[in-house]
Amino acid sequence: FPNVGISIEDCSLTYPAERFDSLETAGAQGELLRMGCGQVADTLVSFKRFSAGIYIASLIGGKISIPHIILSKPRIFAHSYNDGNANWNIFRTSEDSTETALPPVSIGRIRLVNHPHIVYTDSQDTLFAMLDIKRIAFNGRIDTRNTSRNKIGLSIDSLMLGGRFASDTLGFRLSKLDIHEHERHLDIMAQAKTMLATHSFGRMSIPIIITGTASFPKDTVPAVDLSGVNIEIASIPISLDASMRRIGGLTEVDGNFRINDCKAEEILTGFISNIIPETGKIRTDAVISMQGTCKGTIGKGILPDINASLEIPDSRISHKDLDQDIGIALSASASTDENNCLNIAVSDLSAGTQGFEFRFNGGAEDLTGEDPLINIDGNLSADLHSMDSLMPDSDAVKAEGKVSANLKGSIKSSQISIYNFAEADLEGFIASDSIIFVSPKDSISIAVKGVDIKAGPESKVSR
Repeated sequence: FPNVGISIEDCSLTYPAERFDSLETAGAQGELLRMGCGQVADTLVSFKRFSAGIYIASLIGGKISIPHIILSKPRIFAHSYNDGNANWNIFRTSEDSTETALPPVSIGRIRLVNHPHIVYTDSQDTLFAMLDIKRIAFNGRIDTRNTSRNKIGLSIDSLMLGGRFASDTLGFRLSKLDIHEHERHLDIMAQAKTMLATHSFGRMSIPIIITGTASFPKDTVPAVDLSGVNIEIASIPISLDASMRRIGGLTEVDGNFRINDCKAEEILTGFISNIIPETGKIRTDAVISMQGTCKGTIGKGILPDINASLEIPDSRISHKDLDQDIGIALSASASTDENNCLNIAVSDLSAGTQGFEFRFNGGAEDLTGEDPLINIDGNLSADLHSMDSLMPDSDAVKAEGKVSANLKGSIKSSQISIYNFAEADLEGFIASDSIIFVSPKDSISIAVKGVDIKAGPESKVSR
């Protein structure tokens, strides 16, 4: 049976320009607040062309069936003010609250083309946002009467979102988004880049790529399964698989994740250098590998069974301003115990170069509790003369002497203060035969002989 086509050219919905003048001059101001405003009338919605098809046969059965909708160059200017006032509340409403039920509606393909443009402002919450898209295509089905027939198929090409908050500005660019449903599972692919403009760190860029499948199995409770999910955020590649069920306000989860051979240099010289510019001078061959499992119940203070490990094999790290490379290595793990406490163990943390060596073993118990216990077993040895090249200005200051240090024991988080430190179960020492500092430029020479500083139970003073 034939469809009936409807098309509208150059349509806009406007309201008198002075309608919200008193509200627009109050509260936070922004350039986007004036978008859509004109001399005589302000615009809420406009479009270049609207076309749709209606299936005539469905009207006989009391249903509206729309096989396709195409909206060309849509423009939406939504402004929210205070006390619930907004420019989309432009229609007068009577006190008659009688509701008229709409007939069932079914919609097929939806196309928004020729750069859809949306502006949203909230002067009360100091939020200003602008969305510009090259094209949106919905190739699914929306059925208000039979929701089981609903189907998702969404493609977005070149989406740009810019927003300003009270202190910072956020920019988000989505190059591509594809979501397609196939027999109760969704295939997802997204490629995006987030741009931040902050007062503290300036402009930052965070590339994001997401691929994977989400399925919604038939169950008596809300459930979702994620499989083959690969996420890359700021050069960190994350792979994960998980099954989640929502039961009685708690979430049952069974999943695993992996970070394989993540190059530390790309992280340090990329996103991190925006926050700590000095990391941009670092070069390293270190790779980070991490894997873990999570199984059990989450919520209401309950942690699932967690087991995770982190490895950085023996690597070299260098700095542009230093002559010597530094060797580093790390092996650590995290797990929950029978008391549902989260513990972290560092089995090997080492760093060393010519004239310097540092090793640490330890960890933390009940990390999510009120007073975690920190375990420490660390050793340090240094030959100050051999470390000249590690000094920022080795020509200005010369140092000689050998130093060794050790710290072993445990300390609670509440004991890390000048008042409670004596209660910690720690023992250690700093020892040196002699230490000499010479600054020829300032004619300063400092010599300290026989340094021996100890910390332990015998050093505690009762009060």
